[in-house]
Amino acid sequence: MKPFFKILFFLFVAIFFVKCSPEPNNNNEKQMEPEQDVSDAMQLDFTGKRNLPQASKDFILWFAPIIVEENSRLMNLRHRILECVDSQKRGELSRKDLVFLKKISASYDLSPQTFLVDSLFANDSEELLNRVDFIPSKLVLAQAIVESEWGKSRFAIEGNNYFGIHCYKPDCGMAPAGTTGFWLESYPSVAEGVRGYLLFLNTKRSMKRFRNIRAKMRKNGELPTADELIDGLTLYAEIGDEYLRRLRAVIKYYIPENLHNYNEE
Repeated sequence: MKPFFKILFFLFVAIFFVKCSPEPNNNNEKQMEPEQDVSDAMQLDFTGKRNLPQASKDFILWFAPIIVEENSRLMNLRHRILECVDSQKRGELSRKDLVFLKKISASYDLSPQTFLVDSLFANDSEELLNRVDFIPSKLVLAQAIVESEWGKSRFAIEGNNYFGIHCYKPDCGMAPAGTTGFWLESYPSVAEGVRGYLLFLNTKRSMKRFRNIRAKMRKNGELPTADELIDGLTLYAEIGDEYLRRLRAVIKYYIPENLHNYNEE
């Protein structure tokens, strides 16, 4: 082959490989861009975990603080409810306290009759506290990883839905492929997507077993853990026990042990 044709040949090969190389997913990179250096804000220790691509570590470092922040918000609400319970026991429950309790009860899908009868206050407050409680951060992160494929799913990128939360009114959200009879919820922000997921677990009838396990642990003076609560998620996905196995594997092999649940005040 003459030198001139050799040069043309190698130039063609170089151009071919450049064009066929995968381009970065700019949408996903934008979705995962943190507002601050979360690795400094939250020192997560990956020691003892399987080697992860840097992109997967970045996803954990980016998503974990959002979970902790939303759980902290839940716990602040729970502490306010407990203060109202203490006030009622002392006979000092104010009208403002009662309005607050009724408003939160409505937000957590309890009956409009909740907190209307004094003799049922203990039962009503117990049911409300069973719903207003944190979800272990390791479990939240594991579900986000499994449901959104490490943040790469279309529903995560386009609608901040990292947990596969469905809605059923026509055109209420993002349409999955094919005819399914449901849509995927869309949220204005990642934080609101996490908040919607926490509310789902804390209110939906299909998640009652999950809440009962957590309430039992509370009564026994135990802190709710991902390992125990996973058993309450059998109805979350169609694959049932296989889904639980996947969540346990993600927690065991990938999620740092020192990830905390919420910020202590």
